[in-house]
Amino acid sequence: MAIGTVIKHPKWKLALWARDSIEPALLRVPIVILLFLALWGINIWILDKFKLQYSPVLSVRTVSVSFVIISALSLLALYALDITILSTTMGLSIEYGVFTFYVIFLISHFVPIMPGIENRTAFYRLFRTIIFPGNVITFPEILIADACTSLSKVFKDFGISLFAIYAYFTEQNILEYHNSSMIMVALFASWPFWIRVRQCLIQLDSCPDTIAKIPVYLNILKYISAFPPIWLTAAASLGYQHPHFAEYIMVAAIINSTYSFLWDVIMDWGLMTITREGKILRRQRTYYPIPFYILAVILNLCLRFSWTMNRLPRMHMLHSSIIVLVIELGEIVRRAIWNLFRIEWEIIVQQEKGVLFEK
Repeated sequence: MAIGTVIKHPKWKLALWARDSIEPALLRVPIVILLFLALWGINIWILDKFKLQYSPVLSVRTVSVSFVIISALSLLALYALDITILSTTMGLSIEYGVFTFYVIFLISHFVPIMPGIENRTAFYRLFRTIIFPGNVITFPEILIADACTSLSKVFKDFGISLFAIYAYFTEQNILEYHNSSMIMVALFASWPFWIRVRQCLIQLDSCPDTIAKIPVYLNILKYISAFPPIWLTAAASLGYQHPHFAEYIMVAAIINSTYSFLWDVIMDWGLMTITREGKILRRQRTYYPIPFYILAVILNLCLRFSWTMNRLPRMHMLHSSIIVLVIELGEIVRRAIWNLFRIEWEIIVQQEKGVLFEK
């Protein structure tokens, strides 16, 4: 890779694109995605164990628990083997190893003879609907789009990976793409939240009155509150300076995390309900043991603020790449917990509407 023009770049930019920053970003994406798949298999197992009618709610036939977990573990083993052979044994770059894994991953998911192709086809059809929505937004579309918001930092890493791989194969200096890559990375990180905003805007058309639109407007504000931390951070990475820039980013992140936590507990899980008369009622029907709800609320609160790890004095001894990986993995765990209670609440809502009948 050419390095002739590196010296003209400022030190902060050199540190941003240093190998000990790029390589962890390249390696994190597959690890987090594979954990996401494995945890979804565990979600299915728990839903089956507590006999929740999730199939009608999800509107797609799900694969078996063992298939999801075995697939995730097999891909993880393949990933480790790929990186070990290409990057360690053969001495090739991390970019080459990660690119090879992505190629193998795509081939394994689109070859018709591979098991589970029917379910993958249904998933990709649903994912396409998220990108190109119709006039009605279904619960599975919301569930997938919300899951993507938990992958926002992963999409950011993926954007960095694309530029790193491109620079590697074209033998260009990645620092020359700094401005365009930082903007593209911010767009990647923002994309899931924009998808949810657009879904909410479509949902407004089906609201019968102004009062029914209030929760939708509040939900839109929740997703919009995710943009300032992303774009303020992007501005900082582009070299914009302000004495209180770090404080602005922190305040914006606190607002988003607090807003999202309250929305999880009140709206997405229905643990508390606010009536049109302004009364706050506690949910009466539950499928899980009561301690599960208490533990879930506590974990959700802690993991919503996991981004504060890098501001704790005791965390300074850890490399920033390790902290970022822990934060991303923690968010995936939080989403797996969120899935269980979000699906449960949707089942209860549809049962109360008479769409589903309790067994």
